[in-house]
Amino acid sequence: MRTWCYGSKDPTENADLVAKQINLAQRYRNDLTAIELRRREWRAAIDPSDASALADLEATAAEVIREARAASGVYWGTYLIVEDAIQRARRSGGEIRFHRWNGAGILGVQIQKGMSVADLLAGTDRRARLVGFGRHRAIWLRVGSEGIDPIWAKFPIVYHRDLPATATVKWVRMAVHRTGTHAEWTALIILDGDGATTALPASDLSTVAVDVGWRKVPTGMRVAIWQDDAGRSGDLIVPQRLLDRWAK
Repeated sequence: MRTWCYGSKDPTENADLVAKQINLAQRYRNDLTAIELRRREWRAAIDPSDASALADLEATAAEVIREARAASGVYWGTYLIVEDAIQRARRSGGEIRFHRWNGAGILGVQIQKGMSVADLLAGTDRRARLVGFGRHRAIWLRVGSEGIDPIWAKFPIVYHRDLPATATVKWVRMAVHRTGTHAEWTALIILDGDGATTALPASDLSTVAVDVGWRKVPTGMRVAIWQDDAGRSGDLIVPQRLLDRWAK
C-alpha cells in the first residue's frame, strides 16, 4: 500500500466536531497506554509457562479495551487508528508513553473491502468523498452519524496530482500537526493495488551534470553550475534583491 498526500486547510464544516474527535482520540490513546502498561506489569508477574494464566490476562485486557472504546466517544475509523498504534507498540515491545494534548492528531475512515478511485471522485459514498475540479478540491470525511445519516467534515485541499485510476482506496485520513501557534492539515489517501505504485517515465532528455557551490558574484549568489552532454552550460544565481530581503 502507498499513501498519497495533499496539503489541506482547516475544516470549513463541523470544525468543532473535528476538534472534539481529535481530543477524544488523544484521551483514548492515553487510556489504552495505561491499559497496556498495566498489562505489561501483570504479564511480568506471570510464569511464562502458565498458558492458562496468560490467556486469561489477554482476555481480560481485551475486555477492558472494549469497555474503554465504548466509553471513549471516538468515532469508528479513528479509534481503529488509535488501537493500531498501541498494538504496534505492543508487538515491538518498545517504550510506550502518555501524550499531552497540543491540538495535533488524526481522523480517519477505513474503507472496508476498498473503494475505487472513480467512486471516491464521484462524491456519492457515505464514508468519504473527494469532490471538485482542478487543483482546488475538497475532501468530505464522515466524522459522526445522525441516525443513519452521515455527519460530514469538509476540508479544502490542493489536488496537485491525480490519484491512479486503477488503485483501490483503503483509508482516507486527515492529520493535523502543530507548528508554533499554527495548525497544519494534511490529507492522506491510502491506496492498494497495482495502480498504487507509479513508475517515472523514461527520460528522453540530455544528461546534465550539476556542480553545487556557493560563491558571491556581482548579480547575487551563485549556488550551482551545470553542463549537459550537448555542451550547453549555465548557472543558478540567487538575485541580490532576494539576498537583501532575507538579510533584513
